[in-house]
Amino acid sequence: MPGGFKAFAGNNITINLGDSTFIGKQISNLNCTWYNGTVQIANNISGLYVKLVITTTYVVQQNLCGNTTTASVVVTVNTGAGIKELEQLKNITVTPNPNIGKITLFRDKILSNVQIKLLNLTGQIILTDEFAGAKKDLDLNFENGLYILELVDMKTMQKIIKKIIIQK
Repeated sequence: MPGGFKAFAGNNITINLGDSTFIGKQISNLNCTWYNGTVQIANNISGLYVKLVITTTYVVQQNLCGNTTTASVVVTVNTGAGIKELEQLKNITVTPNPNIGKITLFRDKILSNVQIKLLNLTGQIILTDEFAGAKKDLDLNFENGLYILELVDMKTMQKIIKKIIIQK
């Protein structure tokens, strides 16, 4: 098959936190399906814009006249040197993970003034809450997939990020 007809996800790229980038081809009428891991995220498009909070690998599968090819691209997110783990947050345990829509956050010491954000892989905030104490239960009534749990110390504005997998 000529090189121009193979699936193309784009070149691996590094972006800054909060930026977006285009992956794939900027042409129409290609039968392409996009995946993040095993989760299908788009269909019948040759490329898409992504805005991420964590480094992510995407896979595109292209079917052209019965010939199926795949390609992948890694979008690395540069979170910057100023973002570091908080002393009060770095020993937080999230359990269970993967989960069926309910998680518990544990810490051996009492926490105060911590904001919780749950983001989908496009960076959209889908849940906010607060964490004070040593234990916090969260109900995550969302679709199966990978999510980002962001914990922010509201006093210092420093944060840590954890990956959460929902598998119902």
